[in-house]
Order: sequence, then structure tokens, then C-alpha cells
Amino acid sequence: MNLVRHLVLGILSAALLALSLPNEIFNWGNPAFGLIALVPLYIVLFRLKRSSTAFMLGTVFGGLAHGLSSYWLWFFKDYRIWTLGSTILFYMLAYGFFAMYLHSILKKTGIFRALVFAAAWAVFEYCKSNGFLGYPWGLLPYSWNTVLPFIQLAEVTGVYGLSFVLALVSAGAAEIFLAPDTHAVQTGRDFGSAFWSPVFRNFNMSPRASLIERSGSLMVASLLFLAVLGYGFLVGDRPRTERGSVRAVLVQQNVDSWLLNDGGKKALEIGVALTAGVLEFQQGTRRLGHAAKLGYFSQHRADTLDPASTVLDEVMRAAPTLREEDARGILGSFLFRKDEIYKKTGILSGGEKSRLNLIKFLVDPPNLLLMDEPTTTST
Repeated sequence: MNLVRHLVLGILSAALLALSLPNEIFNWGNPAFGLIALVPLYIVLFRLKRSSTAFMLGTVFGGLAHGLSSYWLWFFKDYRIWTLGSTILFYMLAYGFFAMYLHSILKKTGIFRALVFAAAWAVFEYCKSNGFLGYPWGLLPYSWNTVLPFIQLAEVTGVYGLSFVLALVSAGAAEIFLAPDTHAVQTGRDFGSAFWSPVFRNFNMSPRASLIERSGSLMVASLLFLAVLGYGFLVGDRPRTERGSVRAVLVQQNVDSWLLNDGGKKALEIGVALTAGVLEFQQGTRRLGHAAKLGYFSQHRADTLDPASTVLDEVMRAAPTLREEDARGILGSFLFRKDEIYKKTGILSGGEKSRLNLIKFLVDPPNLLLMDEPTTTST
């Protein structure tokens, strides 16, 4: 029965952690769940008597927390066994060994166990999200990504300072339930049977005194949490000095690449062609930026060539100021020699059309180049 209750607490903690992160229910995460996500895990790890059980609990927690928070990896169809299945197995092992360590430090660090737990959690999240196999998704601070005053601490400590604060709040909240139970754990009695009245009698303390004693870690965590928020408000009001700027554009193709048809490939081709101006809009407009000079390298090379023009004509049309002698020299370096420069583009092979398009970019370089499957040999 105890094992079942321990598993329930571990599962509850994994579910709270997954729900605290951005998901389909809470699109931007849930800060309240982020504060208490580790409370059940802390409680059960402290109550366990054997490290082997802690390992088993850690595998359950890690597998569920990762699987529920990274559920979108399931949509990789034929690759889901690698994207989700293999990563779940990896994190089951990682969290299993980590749970053994947490179980050990909770037993040995006394009144400092909440602080040590929070520090260990921050270090674990740092290790989890760095290196060649780093996977930064699923960190506890992501539950508070919309609370701007709180996340300002990241400019000083990185996101892992936030990991420490949130883990400490969870640990402090859990300590309210655990501090009186130390004697019960040592004597082998169950948590439920030793809680509240029996504990007060054994320790000869009043409920009020016991509650104050148990709240110490939570008070420390609350003060630190308020200090972080205060720092965030101060920094948020501080005037900023611009040190530079960068111009960027984020383009997202709104298609489902895992559909059973062409995977959105046709929609993407049409989007590129519309941007390049080779297709007319049914509605809407296309407006290039100031001084933008567009070049379009289509996977269908004939789209950008006049089939009635010669190879030489295409090059001269692309760069009207280019001398014919120079054009001939450039064409020769791309294997268009002698009479081949008078070939009609309509009879060129796919490779020849690719080379001709590259020559046109060379003699009249664009500053915005759209490339649609440049390595294909289709004509």
C-alpha cells in the first residue's frame, strides 16, 4: 500500500510539472503549478527508506514528466520511437539515478535539506540542457516565462537561478508536511499514522509551535522569492541604453508537414513562388524591402528561363552592361564553350539549366536569394 501511495505522489508531481510548462491546456504555462510541482516528489523521496525504491520512483517521474511535456515528439510519425521513445527511456534512467541522489541528501543534510535539494535541482537542469545531448525543454522556470519581473533574474544567474528559487519554494512547502515526521520515519512508522496529534504528543509540542517550526524553509523560500520579484521590478523600471540592433524576420509556413499527402511540400513550393513573384496573388500583396534585390533559384529550372532565348541571350539580359567577351569567358568557365552558347535554353539538360541560372546570379548578384531544392536535377 505504501508503494502505491508513493507512486501516486510521483505521478502527481510529474503531471504538475508537465502542466506547469506551456501545453495545449495552458498555452503559456501555469505559474501556480510551477511553484508546487516538486512538492509531492520531495515528500515521497523523504519518506522512502531504500534508495532502490527511490530509483524506481525516479524512473516513473522522469518518464512521465518528459513524455507529457514533450508529447509533440509523438507526431514525428515513423521517427517517434526515436524522438519520444528513446528520450523517455534515457530520462527514466537519468531521473532514476538523480532521485537516488536526492533521496540520499534529504536524509543526510538535516535542516539544510531544502536548500541542498533546490541547489541539486538547479545543477541537474543545467546539466540536462547543456552539452551535445542537451535538451533544454522541460525546465521548471518555463512555467514562469510570462511573469516578467520574476524572469529578470536570468540576466544575472541565467535561467538556472530561477530553477533554484522555484525548487526551493516547492521544497519549503513540502517541509510543512515533513518536519514533524522525522521521528516517525526513524522508528519505521507510517507517515499517516504518525501525523498531527500523535506527533505533537511524541514531541511534546503544540500544533501552533510545530507549524511555525515546520514553516522555516518556506519562510526563507518566500523571502527569496519576493526578493527576486523586487529585483525584477527595479530592473524593469531602469532606463535602458541601446547597444545595438539587429533586423530579422521569422517566417513560419502554416502547414502540417506530417500529413499523409505531400507533407505540405506543395504548399511550401507555392509560398516560395509567391514570394519570388513568379505566381500572381489571388488576394493580398507582395512588397519587397528597400533596396532588396531578389533572386529565385527554382527546382524547376525552366521557370526562370525563356525557352526561345539562347544561353548567351539569357546572360546578357541578366546583366545588360556586361561586355559580350566577358560573358563568353564566364560561360566558358561553366562549360558552355564555342557554339554551345547559342543553344536555346529550351533544349538544355537539367544540369545545364542549373549552371545557367547560377551564371545569371554571378553576373547580377541578388541580396535576397530564394532557393527551392537547389540540388535537384529536375528540369
